Amino acid sequence: MGELVAGHGGDSGSQNREAAGGGVFLESADGICAGEFEGAVMSLQSDAESIVSPLLPRRLKISSTSLAHWAEAMAYLPNEPTLFPIWLEQQLKPLFGFEKLFCVHGEVVAGEVRITHWLSLGYESDSFQSYMQSFEWERRGCLKWWLKNRKPFLLSYASPPIFSSQFELSEMARMGLHTIVGHGLVNPLSREGTYFSMGNVRTPFDPGLLEMMELTMPFLHSQFIDFIHQKSAISLEMDGVPPRQREVLRYALAGYPDKKIAREMDISEKTVRNQLSELYRMFDVRSRAELIVKLR
Repeated sequence: MGELVAGHGGDSGSQNREAAGGGVFLESADGICAGEFEGAVMSLQSDAESIVSPLLPRRLKISSTSLAHWAEAMAYLPNEPTLFPIWLEQQLKPLFGFEKLFCVHGEVVAGEVRITHWLSLGYESDSFQSYMQSFEWERRGCLKWWLKNRKPFLLSYASPPIFSSQFELSEMARMGLHTIVGHGLVNPLSREGTYFSMGNVRTPFDPGLLEMMELTMPFLHSQFIDFIHQKSAISLEMDGVPPRQREVLRYALAGYPDKKIAREMDISEKTVRNQLSELYRMFDVRSRAELIVKLR
């Protein structure tokens, strides 16, 4: 499925880091600080210190476990946009302990928010696509609060904030969610932005993670935008794929083995392998796993 490589993402992410300010001090609830990363984060010291020190403009209280997960996630930001979904699963998930996640990119057109791209983890693809296509922003109190305040929020079904709506709570019950953490980033000049929703986060929830979410958001935004641009470039590449190879590709992305592809298309397994080899060359990958990661 690919390998996460230590790196700092694209240029936009570097600009976000440089704009964040000078060296400051991070204190955890258990006494771990950014200058030392004692104990759990010692193995990440060199990478974590270079990322943490310019980012933190104030003291934050957070558990040492959460701090260790955050340091690791920041140290291993993917340097290849197509690896962003894997990074969400392998690095961001341990930090927040979510079961489900979706992120969306949207733009304001004629006073209304229009979703242009989305990515989900833990949701069934067909049902989530239907959910996105009927996403009713005006009935979502938490999103209205977020758009006004631009701060991360925790929505708990058992103890909802006063700004949440009954529509959101009913939807949570229908989707089997007990908690949601939401935050995003909006560019007021281009009138577009990204929004991330994490469902069923770890309980009891560490309140310091809301501040960590705020600090992490520029990275998430930058990585998601790079992922979208990469996918758009791949879509253009797909225009040059012959119909027969595109059919092989569709079966491969659906997880079909060579033998089943051959049977479905009424061709030989050797022909399937030859078509896949040509697709690997076309998309500059070395294996089926790399092809799936790049195109899904």
